[in-house]
Amino acid sequence: MAKYSYKQRLEAVMKVTEKHMSCKAVGRLLGCGDTHVRRWVKRYENFGVEGLIRKPRISPMTMRTMNILLSTIRKIVKKF
Repeated sequence: MAKYSYKQRLEAVMKVTEKHMSCKAVGRLLGCGDTHVRRWVKRYENFGVEGLIRKPRISPMTMRTMNILLSTIRKIVKKF
């Protein structure tokens, strides 16, 4: 899956919102599907430029590690 930089996403959104290009045309220029562009435009409309910033995801391994840590803390707390 291709990742697009913040700058690329912002430029794509500006082409749609300010230059009135279609999402399909902008997607072709970027080499991605129009669904990506529509999603970026919607996020921009809802959240502004912050909606285009990629947010880190918690991987399953991290969640597993957090659960182990929480259960260990609970065991320690029960001892006291």
